[in-house]
Amino acid sequence: MKIYVMDTEVLAEQNIYEQIMKVLPEARLNKIRVVKQEQGKLLSAAAGFLLLFGISGQSDLLHISDKESGPDTDFQPPVEYLIGVQGKPALIVNGKKLFYNLSHSKTKATCVIAHEECGIDLERVTPKRVKESLIRKVCTDREKELLSQMKEEERRNLFFKLWTGKESVMKWDGRGMAMGPDTIEVSDLLVQDEAEAEICGGEESSRNRKAVTVHSLAIEDYYLSVCCEKDTKIQLLVVDKAAVEGFLRGLGK
Repeated sequence: MKIYVMDTEVLAEQNIYEQIMKVLPEARLNKIRVVKQEQGKLLSAAAGFLLLFGISGQSDLLHISDKESGPDTDFQPPVEYLIGVQGKPALIVNGKKLFYNLSHSKTKATCVIAHEECGIDLERVTPKRVKESLIRKVCTDREKELLSQMKEEERRNLFFKLWTGKESVMKWDGRGMAMGPDTIEVSDLLVQDEAEAEICGGEESSRNRKAVTVHSLAIEDYYLSVCCEKDTKIQLLVVDKAAVEGFLRGLGK
């Protein structure tokens, strides 16, 4: 499972942003067009680019031999976008199914691509946003107990680790907030960077009583959490300006 992260500072130069807009699929362009704030447009463009970047030239994800797709090969696979269970997106790339999920916050965007369904959430740590009423509303009894034993600053900071963990589970499931964040137990994230959670869906849910794993990462002043059904090895890749420019050159843009 690969996670890609990019700061919108990479898109600050107008020529890079314009080049990226030329290669994004129409569905992503439509999303960008309806966003009013400039930073929101940059975040949406960055998230869309990370997906494109992630599915291009990833021979290990697609089980393509080095002979077919080496480091010097411009790999532009045919991609089909799908809508799966609970409206979740997926891809068919060269006949192989891949799952992905996107998230962004403040100045960073992220994308996860995997062989199995996945969910990802990214949040910048802003303690002033955390109210005690919010903690009571979204945390389980166990999480509330552990948080109550911490100093205020630590409690408010670690709330974002809990929240991204819960959000990644809700995005993995597809029902979102309808699940009820206070029913998702990820208290282990308060003492380590991994938690197991059991998801109980309704009678018609295809995910009735599923066990999932949540991994959490600290990136500068952000928390990032990813949810998957299996305990999958995580690889984090930061996409910088040089990587973007190299990719665009490979496409002849």
